[in-house]
Amino acid sequence: AATTVRAGTTTRATTIRATTKGTTRAVVTTRAATTARPATRPPTTKSCAFQTPSPQDFTFVCLDGTTCNYQTQGTGCCSAHGGRANCPRNLPLMCAWRTCAGDYCCDTTCINKGGPRVCV
Repeated sequence: AATTVRAGTTTRATTIRATTKGTTRAVVTTRAATTARPATRPPTTKSCAFQTPSPQDFTFVCLDGTTCNYQTQGTGCCSAHGGRANCPRNLPLMCAWRTCAGDYCCDTTCINKGGPRVCV
């Protein structure tokens, strides 16, 4: 029997020698099965870096590294930059709910925002 692994598929080939009235012939059977690939997770924010607030008040750090001040640029200022990576120093906790300008909320307690975001 031979096993070949290619792009998540395993093929097994078995050769059987059969004899019928003095004639020997080879019978090859194959069976292909798709093997389960491990699920890929979306990239995380640099090993849960969201748990560390930005060094400035009122300033988000966006996923692409851009910083923006929500007082002057609005709370959705990271939406064009991949979303929020870090909350500002004055709102240090990133909350579990994504109900603040379509992104994770930032707060001091996260009581009404799903609690603090969990690092997974």
